[in-house]
Amino acid sequence: LRDSEERLRLALRAAGLGVFEWNVPADCAVWENERMKELFYQTSADGALSKEQLTGDYMHPDDVATFEQALADGMKSGRPVHTVYRIRRKDGAMRWLDLSSNFELARDGAPIRMIGVLADITERHQAEEKVRASEEQFRVLADTAPVLIWTSGTNKLCTFFNKPWLDFTGRTMEQELGDGWTKGVHPEDYDRCLDIYVTSFNAREPFEMEYRLRRYDGQHRWILDHGVPRFSPGRDFLGYIGTCIDIHEGKEIEEALRASELRFRTMVSAIPSPT
Repeated sequence: LRDSEERLRLALRAAGLGVFEWNVPADCAVWENERMKELFYQTSADGALSKEQLTGDYMHPDDVATFEQALADGMKSGRPVHTVYRIRRKDGAMRWLDLSSNFELARDGAPIRMIGVLADITERHQAEEKVRASEEQFRVLADTAPVLIWTSGTNKLCTFFNKPWLDFTGRTMEQELGDGWTKGVHPEDYDRCLDIYVTSFNAREPFEMEYRLRRYDGQHRWILDHGVPRFSPGRDFLGYIGTCIDIHEGKEIEEALRASELRFRTMVSAIPSPT
């Protein structure tokens, strides 16, 4: 039993988890390991916190209602409780804590005690916030860019279209995601377009192709699509990002020039050679 308890203690220490037991009727807690004091920056002389002390003196006011509701749901159902909240430690530092716990209920359903573990997830939360901020910055830049922009994941399916793309097609993000965007490609360009995309994707190489895409008014417009593979800092493949520009007027001018040149050659060839 001692060996088992020691292995459990070492495992909890390695995982950085604090363990506690809360007597619900008396609103008093027992902190089962030293990690709990570290989480709250308590000294050895400080005692375990009651729920009233936790919510009144340490917890961020904006998180109290969610925390109380999670406890109430667990007390009523007996199901595991999982919630995240912020605390202001004794040293003034703001930390994010992740709570996982279980209630023990009496035969009449009244809560007796709760045993739980706490994990400090501040660094993870800050990293997630940075990712969200970066994604939001990308969306703002993409939506204000004067080109059509799309991204795809590692499975070749598209994951994002910017506002100019959606304005051009007149379709919603949900309609375009995955392979929904291909419904707007002109039938005569579909196979060639998809072949270039898939071949380049499998080779992880940039590509450039022209095809006709249906506009919101039903007209198919020629666009130039340039796609490049995306990689993480560790060179893991993440998918593709592409930019498209409307080249319809340019294509019409090219067609007119070719037609004009063909007519000129036809006229020249019809002139009899001098004898």
